[in-house]
Amino acid sequence: MANLCDNSLEIIGAVNDIIDFFNKGIKTANEKVTSLEYEAQEKKMGTYKIINSVDDLKNLDSCDVPYLSAWLPMPGDLIEKHKQDNSNEEWFDWANNNWGVKWDSEVEMFDVTEEDGDLRVSLFYQTAWNGNCEWLINVGQEFPELTFILNAYDPDEDEYWGCKVEKGEVDDEYYDEEWLDNMREGDEDDWDDEDEDED
Repeated sequence: MANLCDNSLEIIGAVNDIIDFFNKGIKTANEKVTSLEYEAQEKKMGTYKIINSVDDLKNLDSCDVPYLSAWLPMPGDLIEKHKQDNSNEEWFDWANNNWGVKWDSEVEMFDVTEEDGDLRVSLFYQTAWNGNCEWLINVGQEFPELTFILNAYDPDEDEYWGCKVEKGEVDDEYYDEEWLDNMREGDEDDWDDEDEDED
């Protein structure tokens, strides 16, 4: 079983730019399957609502946000090959090279705040084995008007991944010590709670 990493992605920018970003993913997810999660995605196709305002964005629930592959879809021929023969692993190389992880991710928590006229959107999700920095680099460079900050943590291995893309420039040595300390403290609290339950 894969180790699951906790990911926190922040997207910061002007209102219209943030809305354009989310609508790109929403339009793609409404039109086609974008990863090997095709059964779940086919059920949701055509159901995502276009965002027209800050209120629309704030009223989004995590289940209203498409899988992350909607912003960087797996090629359709690889999805079809997997449907025909699930032992075919061409998808694996593509996913690792383009997303940095083998599987797609579904957003689990979603939050929007306003600050100094800009929006800060926070997405929380899990990935297998490591953070999806390659996804962030590829997507972030497509939207140079936005700032993307990714922090990821594997509590089982105590490993951290960080990446920032600002104005299309990549900082793959980004490190947020405070975020990591908070994750480690939270992990210790979880273990303490489990110990108390066993007593």
